[in-house]
Amino acid sequence: MTAIPGKGYDSLDTLVTLTQEAPGAMNFGALGATTAEAGYPDTRYVFWAGMFAPAGTPQEIIDSLNSAVLEALADDANAERLANIHVQPCR
Repeated sequence: MTAIPGKGYDSLDTLVTLTQEAPGAMNFGALGATTAEAGYPDTRYVFWAGMFAPAGTPQEIIDSLNSAVLEALADDANAERLANIHVQPCR
């Protein structure tokens, strides 16, 4: 994962990028060494994300959101976009 400093943070220096690929390969420019280049070749990062709803959300709303997410994940263009950034969705 690479975080790019936001506006007003021009004085921050990147120590490493949390990725196995060279940062330039991700079109972010030269942001710093990968963890492997920094001497930690076996470092692995696991990131996950989920969808949450407030307690008491009606089941039909949950079902509708779930259907929309599954439909988006089944779309070939979306699957390609996710694969290009090395995201592997769980269903």
